[in-house]
Amino acid sequence: MTDSIYFEDFYIESNFLFGITRAGEKMKFTRSERALLTLLLSKPGQILSRSQLLNTIGTDDSETTDRNIDYLISRLRKKLKDPKKNAKYIGTQYGEGYLWLANPLSKDEYQSGTPIFLHIRPAHGLTLLQHHKPNATWCLSQLVTGLKAAFDPSNRIVDNSAQDPNTAAEKDQGVFILEPSFIAIKSELHCAITVRDGRTKNIIMADRITLPIQPPLEQDSPDIKGHAQIIKDKIWQYLTYQDNVPHTARDVPLAFRLDDATALFHPGYEGLKKVEGLLRETLQKYPEDHCSKILLATLIHTTLLDESHDISDTRAEENEMETLLLDALPHVQNQPLFYLAVAKLLFFVGRGHAHLAEEVAKEALHNETTYAATFAVNGQMRIYLGDIEDGLDLLTQSLELSEKGTQFQIFLHVLRCAGLMAAKRWDDSQKELALMLSSIPQDQFRRTSTSPQLSLALMLTPGDNRPASPPIMAMLAKMTPETAEGYLKRSHYTVVRLFRHQKHRSNLLRGSLKLLTERFGPGIVPDVVRESVPELCAELGADRPPVRA
Repeated sequence: MTDSIYFEDFYIESNFLFGITRAGEKMKFTRSERALLTLLLSKPGQILSRSQLLNTIGTDDSETTDRNIDYLISRLRKKLKDPKKNAKYIGTQYGEGYLWLANPLSKDEYQSGTPIFLHIRPAHGLTLLQHHKPNATWCLSQLVTGLKAAFDPSNRIVDNSAQDPNTAAEKDQGVFILEPSFIAIKSELHCAITVRDGRTKNIIMADRITLPIQPPLEQDSPDIKGHAQIIKDKIWQYLTYQDNVPHTARDVPLAFRLDDATALFHPGYEGLKKVEGLLRETLQKYPEDHCSKILLATLIHTTLLDESHDISDTRAEENEMETLLLDALPHVQNQPLFYLAVAKLLFFVGRGHAHLAEEVAKEALHNETTYAATFAVNGQMRIYLGDIEDGLDLLTQSLELSEKGTQFQIFLHVLRCAGLMAAKRWDDSQKELALMLSSIPQDQFRRTSTSPQLSLALMLTPGDNRPASPPIMAMLAKMTPETAEGYLKRSHYTVVRLFRHQKHRSNLLRGSLKLLTERFGPGIVPDVVRESVPELCAELGADRPPVRA
């Protein structure tokens, strides 16, 4: 198999290392999982026994015992989001084995169910080129090939450049529109390119490709494909910076705009690091680009929140964030989303900047019309500072303006859950959590590990001694003392420590800390948590560090 294999909900790359969902979520397959997938997909609809599956894996791996075939299949189903009772992909024939159920789709069939990201409109000027038309067609094919290589495959590109612009339908579909036009002048062929926002029709960029009238048609053109990379970079910059784009009441905070733009081109944690590199390159060229400083600080913060990032020592990251933000603050007072981002991130860094952050956020609340973002940042701060009821009201207003099923909406629900728990409103917090989990698609939990709902549910376990749910108990059964300690450190660093009052930190931690210490003992409680909530730790018998042998 040399090409990616497409199915209704995802596609699998040709090397079987990764599967990519429609939302851009990347599923990494182990060696054994790749072997199973390769065999299953090579024999669709055919029952394969456990011994056949075991043979294809081999016997030099710890996963290859017969009893673990069922476990590997279960793990694959979890990654593919394919429940056993309602399987679409991996079927079970009891007593016999497993089979692959789904028929593959063509790439066009797969993409037909995906919103159009880039619509390449019919090219103007082709009919006037006469015998030079093949050269223009070659130029377009090179450009389209370069664009499809530049963008992540989840971004659907529709190429109508070969259609007659006089007869083609005028309906524009797509987040972005690319309009090519050709003209021949003496010994040169010129292709003018305009890229527009599909919604506002604002021009994002205009470019021109110049090539000889007789280009080497049999060869690829690095120059033309380089223009495709320029188009990609301009679109990313437009989505991220949104220069000269009017602000609206529904604008999301900068972190979510950056996250959405990054996910279009570089999904996952690796994408974050790639975009970080791009921002650092920009600042090397333009050291006074204050918006890029704030974007870089935002990306560092996002990286710190990622579960795969080591937070054992965050001083270097926080030092850089502090420098970037304080340098940029005086220069972005007329750019509300960047101004709000500085407030939020300075509050996260702390170091005596909480009061400044609060003042900046309040100023935005009274002066700006970016209501969704402004209400969210101010609501978050008020909850952390102890004004919980006002904070909850602001978050509710932001929720009214948020788009359903987005990362921003998840964020607002989680903040409301945390605020309700800090106020010991256990029942209300669980209703909020249930509302979020029932209304937001699984594939929107981009930065979390497997079973993100369970991770959230554990963090937001109420502290009123109600029994934990069976899924939570199953999750605890799979944890080790090391992962439990790491979980507490991360929860404290990313959320709990930001609450000003010990009673609120204790209320937020009480449920999960009680469950974890009951299972693993008080020794898994990190020192930073003992120092943060000493009264709760004393109540749970976890107020003294363990004696190390």
